[in-house]
Amino acid sequence: MEKLIITVTCDSTMSYPSNPYNPKGVKNQAEEYIRSVNAGASICHLHGPYTVDEQIQADGTKLSDLDIPGWANLKGLKEVEEKLGL
Repeated sequence: MEKLIITVTCDSTMSYPSNPYNPKGVKNQAEEYIRSVNAGASICHLHGPYTVDEQIQADGTKLSDLDIPGWANLKGLKEVEEKLGL
């Protein structure tokens, strides 16, 4: 049997809010990640809070940057770590 790597991402801001299946709120997203791990996911892909520059670049894109202080504001991460045994 070949090995299978299952990757999940439950907080896609690219499809939110138009995707009705995206869990809303940190607690619901954390619970969905826990369900994914319990179902066999090997990798949980999480971007976390970030900011997007207002200025459009020459190539038509907008630059984004990780919002480090925003990570400190996420509630319930300790509870998630405990559930996952981290």
